[in-house]
Amino acid sequence: MNQEIRTLTVYNRKTKILELVIEPHGEDYWLLPGEKVEVVVEITAPDFEFGVELYDENVVGVWLQRSFSHHVVLLGDQEIFCSHNRPQRNNSDD
Repeated sequence: MNQEIRTLTVYNRKTKILELVIEPHGEDYWLLPGEKVEVVVEITAPDFEFGVELYDENVVGVWLQRSFSHHVVLLGDQEIFCSHNRPQRNNSDD
């Protein structure tokens, strides 16, 4: 079976860091101002869809909906992984 590739480009045009969450996996990637990534998905059927949801002013969710087998997030030609650029949490706020 031949699998197709679908891509979605996410570009942070803001002056602040932007959190990108890949759903339904909950993977977080933090894009610096001016940073652009591609979400690349191997689909298994033509009914695949990307869903995009603005969770907050600086948080966007990308939903991988239906019929996919594998995905990667690319910064240029390099694969990046969950927690890319994740800011350090201040535990004193807990």
